[in-house]
Amino acid sequence: MTSGLAISQGRNGTAIKTHNILPALEGGDPSSPLKDISSGNPDPARLANLKHYLGAIAPAPRLYGDAAVEPRLAAWASRWVNNDVNLDADINLASGAVDALERLLCALLLPGDSVAIEDPCFLSSINMLRYAGFSPSPVPVDGEGMQPEALEEALRNGARAVIITPRAHNPTGCSLSESRARAIREILARYPQVLVIVDDHFALLSATPWYSPIAAESQRWALVRSLSKTLGPEFASGHRRQRR
Repeated sequence: MTSGLAISQGRNGTAIKTHNILPALEGGDPSSPLKDISSGNPDPARLANLKHYLGAIAPAPRLYGDAAVEPRLAAWASRWVNNDVNLDADINLASGAVDALERLLCALLLPGDSVAIEDPCFLSSINMLRYAGFSPSPVPVDGEGMQPEALEEALRNGARAVIITPRAHNPTGCSLSESRARAIREILARYPQVLVIVDDHFALLSATPWYSPIAAESQRWALVRSLSKTLGPEFASGHRRQRR
């Protein structure tokens, strides 16, 4: 609930936020004969049939006080992420990548705060920002990812967080080059208090090398990876590794 909040508009004074109306939703119009390739949906024919694996799940019930993340899953996720991010952090579980993004932002920012995000960006991400009451600060992308000069301008103008897609950016398909990731790290090192969220949603399927945009100086960061494209949206699971 963000409608009714007082939002500062600089020299334009203060306004009362109205109810958000989302212009479009992820997935496209199911009645349309056209195929929406921006939806992020995987090909159903290539997804695993989960009924073959459900019987292997341990039947013992989970109780209060048990580990929040199944220990074997946490160990696998830690190995997966530690191969790419050699920074001290914890593993948490969310209901998909966008859920992880929303939880992080709502926990660490306030409604009305500015969030730097790629322009164009994933439809569900921009909808989440607007619905949660944050102010998107668009940063243009090119063939190598988020443009460093535009990112620095957004940070100078007060962005409290930045969301970066390192690989398989939706909708352009671009991925960070090694030099671009280095340039972004150099910029973020000058803004250590900014929350850095890396949305590596396509990690398990990407053939593009991983180049980390996370600066060693960053005090608040999270690497978000998803299984939605691998196992299907019905099995949405987002792993986030974040600084303790």
